[in-house]
Amino acid sequence: MQAGRSATTHQDRHTQGPIAGGPAAWAAGPPEQGVQRYRTVSRRFFLALAIATLAGLLLGVGFIGLSQLSVARSTWAPVASYPDPIPSAPNTKGSLDAPVVVTEWSDFQCSGCRLFALNGLPEFERLYVDTGKVRFVSRHYPTLGAESLMAAAAAAAAAEQGRYWAYSSMLWQRQRGENAGSFRPDNLRAFAAELGLDRAAFEEGLNSIRVRDRVLADRKEGDALGIRGTPTFFINGKMVLGIPGMDAWAKLVETEVAGKP
Repeated sequence: MQAGRSATTHQDRHTQGPIAGGPAAWAAGPPEQGVQRYRTVSRRFFLALAIATLAGLLLGVGFIGLSQLSVARSTWAPVASYPDPIPSAPNTKGSLDAPVVVTEWSDFQCSGCRLFALNGLPEFERLYVDTGKVRFVSRHYPTLGAESLMAAAAAAAAAEQGRYWAYSSMLWQRQRGENAGSFRPDNLRAFAAELGLDRAAFEEGLNSIRVRDRVLADRKEGDALGIRGTPTFFINGKMVLGIPGMDAWAKLVETEVAGKP
């Protein structure tokens, strides 16, 4: 799970502009004319990441007690400009009439995101999504390197075939450390084949500017919302600070349901 990053580093990372080329190009880095700029930004980013990692070792232990966190440790802050996600988007699950919308911003290389996806989300879905109380939305916030971007692009390409959730579940299951080769292009293609996706359509999506822009638009929106780490949750437009356990989710969801007319 990522720890928060300083505001200076966060801003510096985005004043340089997006990485050019289609998603597949991210595996090899930016084009030649942007190499020096990329290296400069990378040095700043990974220095900040090293500092954040040290802080995460001190703070991240809280996630181990996921089911024991209380609502008092999961406060929220209103974000008035937060848009309601498109109900029919393939990265959404749950009733369109649900009184509560929970949005998770995640990075497929984030270990805390993986723990929630594999251990917390199934129970959350059973209690709140399947019962019609919550519509759950997944958004991309890739910040841990090229393989984060590639994995997000692959999930977006799978979403175009209506298989976002199946593909993202496979990504969480196959996660093996940061930028260690788990999400290199040939593995991402193998995952798609394992799920029976149309290979030509998946390949086109994986290499398209269309998919690249979709992933980078998510990250830009996350920046505008003040996200500093993953996973970050919003519940009806309010940012939840921390990773709620099931007791905390119960109070958060019920509070929102009770507040609906």
